[in-house]
Amino acid sequence: MIVMDTKNKPYFHLIDGGVADNIGLRAIEESIHSVSNIWTTLQIAKSENIHKIVFIMVNAEAKLDSSWDKHELIPIFAVMLKNYSTISIARYNRETMALLQESFTR
Repeated sequence: MIVMDTKNKPYFHLIDGGVADNIGLRAIEESIHSVSNIWTTLQIAKSENIHKIVFIMVNAEAKLDSSWDKHELIPIFAVMLKNYSTISIARYNRETMALLQESFTR
């Protein structure tokens, strides 16, 4: 969770989570889930005065390479691996967003 302190910390940096947590929300969801609600999570973080939370999500998922559907040859291993990881990351992203939305509903 980023708490803005423009005097002491005028900048913040965003990092791509890659395969571990592509959209960077899993740790937040797990924190909320472990204590059952967002309010308790904020209290534990000594952030009870927060009135708004903004999530900036950039989804830079790669598209599947379907050009191989036009060829008789079997795709090379690198293409298959890339498509596999793209599908896995996309599913994980959707699951993370659904879990986070469910956590806020609670």
